[in-house]
Amino acid sequence: MATEKFVTAINCIDGRSHRPVLNWLKASFDAEFVDRITEPGADKALAGGSADVLEAGRRQGACRRIGGRA
Repeated sequence: MATEKFVTAINCIDGRSHRPVLNWLKASFDAEFVDRITEPGADKALAGGSADVLEAGRRQGACRRIGGRA
């Protein structure tokens, strides 16, 4: 039985970049599904070394499932 391959994208909540990022991840990592963590200012939080914004988003259910998992 083949296993499903997932990758995760951490992205700003602004939807303009979502499709290009998902397409790039699928092509670059030969993934079937992309899990998304979307949060305002995610790029700044990652660049600044602070995970507070992302942790708050995780607690609030900011992780969006795409594909075969709910």
